[in-house]
Amino acid sequence: MEALFKRFYKPLYLYALTFLCDEEQAKDITGGVFQTVWEMLREGSLAPDDRQAVGFLYTTVRHRCLDKLRHDKAIDRYTRLQVGTTPLGTEEEVMEFEQRIQQVKEAIEQLPEPEKSILKCTYFRKMTYQETAELLHTSVNMIHKRMSKVFKMMRKMLKEEYT
Repeated sequence: MEALFKRFYKPLYLYALTFLCDEEQAKDITGGVFQTVWEMLREGSLAPDDRQAVGFLYTTVRHRCLDKLRHDKAIDRYTRLQVGTTPLGTEEEVMEFEQRIQQVKEAIEQLPEPEKSILKCTYFRKMTYQETAELLHTSVNMIHKRMSKVFKMMRKMLKEEYT
């Protein structure tokens, strides 16, 4: 493992840096990936074969960098909404935004029961999955499954609006 670390830390760090453009984040992700590999090698879930480990290292660095970028983008969007500085400058952009909100509301109303109720409980009433499960006399696992189904249905309905 030490040889793997010495040989691939810098190339992986530079690879992460191409995604993130932040030295500290690139170091954190690269170090975290090596920690994961070390634990997997110790558990035996990853063979010490150099080829397999190297492929895993590069793939994991890429995935973690992309996850970090998606997370940062979501935080940025949330922050803009909280501060009230959404980038809606022109009247046309405001109208498009309001139209999109209306499309989301209509898509929610098209959802079948109990998916519609579950979505309204968890998002509009801000209930936890546990509270929603108790209210609807079902399991938390079923709420998770139904919410996954809701998201797929909503994506499909809203995607059709734009095609």
